Amino acid sequence: MDVGSSEKWAKAPPCTWSPIPPPELRGESLEDLSTNGGFVSFGNLPSPEHKTTQNSA
Repeated sequence: MDVGSSEKWAKAPPCTWSPIPPPELRGESLEDLSTNGGFVSFGNLPSPEHKTTQNSA
């Protein structure tokens, strides 16, 4: 079953796995990165509680 297209999971943040470090970790010591089995990245979804609004004067 592809849960990514399921209505139940529609609000879940995107998630990816890669054997290559994400841009935020590139340039770190190879020794620190080589003991890892891969990299999981979660995207951020905007939340109504965390949105900022701009008020026009």
